[in-house]
Amino acid sequence: RSGQELNMTELGLLVTVWQLLVLMAPIRRYFSKVKERFSKRRRALIDSKLLVVYALSRRKTDSLWQIQSKARDLVGDAESFMSIISMTLAQTLNAWVTASKIGWRALVPIVVALAHWLLSRLVTRKIERLYEQNRVYAPPKFQEDFTSMLHNIRTVKFYAWEDAFSKGYSSTRFEDYEPPMVWRVLRFGLDLLSHATAEVSAVLALMSYITTVETISYMDITLLESPIRSLTVFAGTIAGLNSKLMRFRANKAEVQEFLDADSANYIERSSTTGDLAVDLNKCVFSWGANTYSLAPVTLQIKAGDFVTIVGRIGSGKSSFLSAICGEMPLTSGQGCVYGRIGYVEQKPWIMNATFRDNVLMGADFDEVYFSQVVDACALAADVELFPKGDLTMIGTNGVNLSGGQKVRLALA
Repeated sequence: RSGQELNMTELGLLVTVWQLLVLMAPIRRYFSKVKERFSKRRRALIDSKLLVVYALSRRKTDSLWQIQSKARDLVGDAESFMSIISMTLAQTLNAWVTASKIGWRALVPIVVALAHWLLSRLVTRKIERLYEQNRVYAPPKFQEDFTSMLHNIRTVKFYAWEDAFSKGYSSTRFEDYEPPMVWRVLRFGLDLLSHATAEVSAVLALMSYITTVETISYMDITLLESPIRSLTVFAGTIAGLNSKLMRFRANKAEVQEFLDADSANYIERSSTTGDLAVDLNKCVFSWGANTYSLAPVTLQIKAGDFVTIVGRIGSGKSSFLSAICGEMPLTSGQGCVYGRIGYVEQKPWIMNATFRDNVLMGADFDEVYFSQVVDACALAADVELFPKGDLTMIGTNGVNLSGGQKVRLALA
């Protein structure tokens, strides 16, 4: 400024601060890239571990992508908990500084956030109970989606449900349930307030403070607004921490159960062949704790024998075959299967490929051997009826095949 000497100390300090600000941008970008690479490697390690455990567990009921999603949610929740801890330290200092300026009014953003969370929770639970009561006492109602009706028309015809559906689609229609107006208005108001909780708390705190002081500058209002908004957001985060903790515990238990699955025991397998094909000695198989299990089984099947397993529905025939294939865990006893196993399930898997590719499954094509296999599986007549013979495309899961053709193709 004119008339004032240049303070070299202040100038040097300003230059230093400016240089630090300039340098902070590339440093932040560098650490952001490092964090992104670390996150990708962490996800890759989790996915590789889950793939190994999934292969070892041999369980068909578990969906791998669901376990992967839960594992990632678990890691994400753990990171958010760590950020909440750091936020707690920062917001404690923020609350102390704000309280030293405006006194007890620093509690206003906390009270507003907790009140909004509590009211939202109460209203949501009430509306959910009203919907549940309506589902219990409401008359039966068919889907009004015309596409859904067309997709299930065969089921309607096969079960002779024409009269029931014609009555359901008569002129008398049941309207969708709506909660009482008061609860809908409360829900709408709370939804609007959720987007402006920080602003409302800042206005209430500053208004209560302004009424007690004679003068206040615009700078003071600006400096107080940001800490109050930050306290409101932090209080809302803490209020919703309970649901996040419950989800974290549930995901942790499920992922831990999945990771412990590789410790399960299964029936032994031996590549050598001899007089016996299957040898079981007091073997007890179970799908898990407090679930279906097979009684102790003692059985010997000689190589070359033709054995049929018969029993009532739900007696465990499919589970026993799964145990022999090494799919059902062995809880006690000793057993061994010798040689290789070929197994055709009740619902066979068919590739979206040609008939020939489904039979070969990657093996070299030998026309003579291929014809022998097709004849042995009673598929020769079916191949002759196909438009392009054994080069006919078979849709996903054998969509253009009958049930018997699917099983015989899977056997081939």
